[in-house]
Amino acid sequence: RSERGASRLVVLLPEASLLETFSFGTREFDATLSTRGLFKGYYPIYINGMYDQTVELTLKFSEPKANMTGYVMDISTKLPAPVDALVLDRTGIFAPVHRGDQAFLIKQFVF
Repeated sequence: RSERGASRLVVLLPEASLLETFSFGTREFDATLSTRGLFKGYYPIYINGMYDQTVELTLKFSEPKANMTGYVMDISTKLPAPVDALVLDRTGIFAPVHRGDQAFLIKQFVF
């Protein structure tokens, strides 16, 4: 659950965790290791349309290991209050593009 009502979460688990599958309720998905880009060497799990909902995520590993480090990225299209003035200062052609404004919070966890 996103504590700030963000629209997206991304869970990143390292390659060494040997993640096999993950599931949301009864829907199970094969884990796919990212081999390039920002998430290279991690299994990314994308959860879109979160907002204030709680989602139960179940992880299945081929070989359970202890003390692995993962990350949760909480991605919101609403900027933090301290930067509200920046939006008001935009004029002319200065506007967000592609996905618009985004604010990322990243939390490390050990499992």
